[in-house]
Amino acid sequence: MLRKINVNIINGNTAIIEILGRGCLKKVKNNVKTIFMSYL
Repeated sequence: MLRKINVNIINGNTAIIEILGRGCLKKVKNNVKTIFMSYL
């Protein structure tokens, strides 16, 4: 029982990290685009 709960917590954490990571990547991409456009 405890093992199952631990696995679920780990899976939830990795899912949250993945979502945060994707959000950060999108922000970085948008920042790069704006910087690139300002140079052009």
